Amino acid sequence: MDYGTVTPLVKRLEAAGLVARTRSTADERTVHVTLTDAGMDLRTKAVSIPDSIAEVMALEPGEFATLKDSLEHLSANVAGRTED
Repeated sequence: MDYGTVTPLVKRLEAAGLVARTRSTADERTVHVTLTDAGMDLRTKAVSIPDSIAEVMALEPGEFATLKDSLEHLSANVAGRTED
C-alpha cells in the first residue's frame, strides 16, 4: 500500500480510538502506530473470525485450498483487465 492509501486509513483508525500515532524522536518523518486498549480489545474479538468463517463454509482442507487458489486466480484476472 502506498502512503496515499495508508495515511487516511490510519487517521480513521485513530479517530475511532483504535490506534495511536507518535512521531519518532530520532527521525520526525517516522510515525509509530500502536494499538490502544480499545484496539487490543477489538483484536481479541476478531481473532476468532477466520475460524468461524471456516466452520460455516464446512469445507475440507483440500476444498478450501482449491477455492482459495480459484479466487486468487479470479482476482488476478480481474486486476489484469482493470489495469489497462
